[in-house]
Amino acid sequence: MDRFSLFDPRYQLEAEDFAAAASAAHASRSLHHGIHQALQALDVLAERLRQRDHAGRSPRH
Repeated sequence: MDRFSLFDPRYQLEAEDFAAAASAAHASRSLHHGIHQALQALDVLAERLRQRDHAGRSPRH
């Protein structure tokens, strides 16, 4: 009678591959999110500079 083995190295490798892929996908999403936040912050700063520059100019007549 064959015994059922609870450990099969093929399943371990599949689990490790899946975990690595999930980790890489998470890192990619995290990086994309960070870039998106940085771009939004730059847009806010650029708008503030435009408003400050506009407010500092004397009106032309």
